[in-house]
Amino acid sequence: MYLQILKSNDCHLPAGSPDGTGGQFCSSGDSLYGDTGIYGGSNAITPRSKGGMWIAEKYLDVDTSTEYGQKIQLRLYQIESEAKIWGFPLEKIYIISGITYFEVNGKRYRTGGLAYTNSDTPSVRGSIEIYLDTLLDDPELSESGVIPTGARRLVAHEIIHHKFQAVLNSYEEQIEEVRSSVNPYFDFDDPQVQGFLKKNYPLIPAIRKAYVNKSSARFEKEDGITPYSRDWWGAYNSGTATTLQAFHETLAEYGALRVSNWGAIPKRSVWTELFKVVDKYSKDKKVMDRYLGTWVAP
Repeated sequence: MYLQILKSNDCHLPAGSPDGTGGQFCSSGDSLYGDTGIYGGSNAITPRSKGGMWIAEKYLDVDTSTEYGQKIQLRLYQIESEAKIWGFPLEKIYIISGITYFEVNGKRYRTGGLAYTNSDTPSVRGSIEIYLDTLLDDPELSESGVIPTGARRLVAHEIIHHKFQAVLNSYEEQIEEVRSSVNPYFDFDDPQVQGFLKKNYPLIPAIRKAYVNKSSARFEKEDGITPYSRDWWGAYNSGTATTLQAFHETLAEYGALRVSNWGAIPKRSVWTELFKVVDKYSKDKKVMDRYLGTWVAP
């Protein structure tokens, strides 16, 4: 789930899996960090290690010889290792306690995580909140004896929100750069300028082909990757979600499925094409560094 700071008192509700993981898309994120940029009260947190995740102290003081303590250690390991796989900075991850619910499209959801895609507060922008209590409700082992991957799926889902937004931001910045330095009326779809763009601004033709120049109706028609993403398009059709939210949540589900069910991803789809473009250009260090900002944990 992604949370984008828009304007005061503006709150929207995204989808998730019923009584599983979900999140909220609203404008109140900055207050979660208090005046110091770090949580307080029952959610007082400390870094697990220098450059590591921020973890609520209640999870650091548990007896790891107990079943509860071992569950916590497993989930923290899964979250940290999955973030490393995607190359996401651990100091941008906040592990907090508590269980909250919200409704979307007529369904009740439990908050699993939030991705802050925009904020004026450096410690918030590009960060991820994970409600660990929600993940602790997962069974320790599935019926087949396989360790559950809920924590990994959630982290991958939230990270894709940031990767998608980073690519969109970079695209808009490059569009403005071309217009200001070349021609304010530059035609980005003119066949005669494609060579110039591919050489100097390859992201522009790639994202226009995979996203900008395709109708949202086609994306909606080829959706259905998970019940979660279908709910988002249902919310869009009922006027309770934007197309950007529906795009965000569907792409984020691709990230989650790469962890647990790669075979469910269609080999040919407008979504698969877009995901590949986002995955490729978000690996550009300049794109992600500019998006995440220069904040470094104290």
